[in-house]
Amino acid sequence: MEDGFNLQSVSGNVLKYNSATSNGEGFILVAASGSGLVANEAFANTTHGILLTNDFPTNSTKNVVEANVSQGNAVDLEDDAPSCDTNGWIGNVFGSRNVLLHSLTSRRPGGGAR
Repeated sequence: MEDGFNLQSVSGNVLKYNSATSNGEGFILVAASGSGLVANEAFANTTHGILLTNDFPTNSTKNVVEANVSQGNAVDLEDDAPSCDTNGWIGNVFGSRNVLLHSLTSRRPGGGAR
């Protein structure tokens, strides 16, 4: 099965107003930095709706995931960075998430409070 949107080792890119439905991955950022996912929709993807992951030893860092809707995926939101430390998760609508994502609606890049 194909992925919807897959950005690898990029910096400063923004995906806005897109839809990923019935793919393997909906939106995936691999070792991305300073990029964003804004106002996108991810539905019924077989693995993740939105995934920020790493390409050892490079983490996905300082990205913003804001105002997205991700529901009905195997996992709606996941951030593989340690404690989601530098990615901002703001105002997303979702059903399931990985356990490392604590306050998704209040984290800004760098870990500061909203």
